[in-house]
Amino acid sequence: MPQANTSNRAMIDARSRKRRGTAKPRSRVEKHRFDGRSREAVRIRQLETQYRAEIGEVAANPAVMQAIRRAAELTMFSEKQRATMIRGEPINLSDLLRLEGVAKRAIGSMRELAAQVRAEQLRQTIHLARFRFAPPVEGRNTRPDAPEAAGGRQIAPNRGVASERTPLSVERNRSPRG
Repeated sequence: MPQANTSNRAMIDARSRKRRGTAKPRSRVEKHRFDGRSREAVRIRQLETQYRAEIGEVAANPAVMQAIRRAAELTMFSEKQRATMIRGEPINLSDLLRLEGVAKRAIGSMRELAAQVRAEQLRQTIHLARFRFAPPVEGRNTRPDAPEAAGGRQIAPNRGVASERTPLSVERNRSPRG
């Protein structure tokens, strides 16, 4: 039994070495592309920083961060395509115009999403402030240290303690004659 285990391990090690040897080393350009040091990646980070500063504190929201990233990437792609056209290299003009339109819509949707998140945060702040300073409702215990708030038992009127009373369905099934 131990012999089969060692032979399997030897085969696995041989396959691992084989895989490791076949991987091509990446060129300097590829390394820069994957670790974010390429010109494109640097430009995307610059655009993200600019959009975050424009939007403000709402940029910490994950959905807004994703919209910022998408808008920055599309803007960089359209800038790169336009630079190619300015250098005189042949490009498809309709693709350039389409890409610029997509980038413009992405920026608009990013700003719209940020405004929606900002409005939702304002609504939540107003809602909390309204109830924080509202007078207590008569008949309701609003203290945070009350037994009801802490999960304690509430005393129901004319029925005794809530955990000791019988369910309503049982009370309905009982006949008053009985």
